Amino acid sequence: MSANIRLIYDNAADRATLAASPALVTTLPVGNLQDPSRGKPARTTSTADQVITGDFPGIELIGGMAITRHNLSSSAQLRLELFASTGLGGALLFDSALFNAIPAFGWGEFGWGAAGWGGSVFDDWPDRFSTLYFVAVLARSFRLTIKDAANPAGYMQIGRLFLGPYFEPSENMSYGLNCAPVEDSKQTRTDGGTLRTDPSGSYRRWSFSLDALPAEERVVITEIMRKQGRRKDMFLNCFPGVGGVKERDYAGAVKLTKLPDVPHDYYNNWRAALEFEEA
Repeated sequence: MSANIRLIYDNAADRATLAASPALVTTLPVGNLQDPSRGKPARTTSTADQVITGDFPGIELIGGMAITRHNLSSSAQLRLELFASTGLGGALLFDSALFNAIPAFGWGEFGWGAAGWGGSVFDDWPDRFSTLYFVAVLARSFRLTIKDAANPAGYMQIGRLFLGPYFEPSENMSYGLNCAPVEDSKQTRTDGGTLRTDPSGSYRRWSFSLDALPAEERVVITEIMRKQGRRKDMFLNCFPGVGGVKERDYAGAVKLTKLPDVPHDYYNNWRAALEFEEA
């Protein structure tokens, strides 16, 4: 079932003390899950089941999880557990049970004769991600289990872990959502007329407007701007639960590229035009 746009905006995983069992590659440790740099993933040494645990320094509100820039295969499974005390102690507050890390092809998205059986919409996609949303709980520790014995790379790799509350407006974004690929490649034309390109990587840019924000949601938006601003990455999902290429194309790790005005345009209503770029 689809939902309104969701934004995991306060990453409690960055404040946690993390551990991994079995130990990860020495030069690509578990702490890299807290580093937004694309060149610093965390990587396992094999395809054996991997467990990531974390203790929060205080009580954290957790209602969403996302792992991004990973190499998990279409047969991979994840399980998230949240606990009331540090060290995985106290009451078990939430248990997702095992779920598929990568959604299968949606209706009409399977390329007959071209896509392999068991593939997904992330085949040949550079930035795979997995998400989970649930009724938020107040937790002190977590355990994330990753199973991907059939990973063809011979190891599992994750670029970023997001754990925290998510913002979902009561009224969805207005029509006019834009998601555009951006490329900084430079082009020059030679004397002979050939158009030469100095290639660079590409990324995505999202823009949309929230035009029906009641007072309590205006507070959340302004707090996101104050605490996260353009400095910190978040996880954006424009079509959570839709699945397929639509959800894939409109979701990812992002940063705000400008802090929007939030005008009070009529009684008990505010609006904000938001712009993000892929982080």
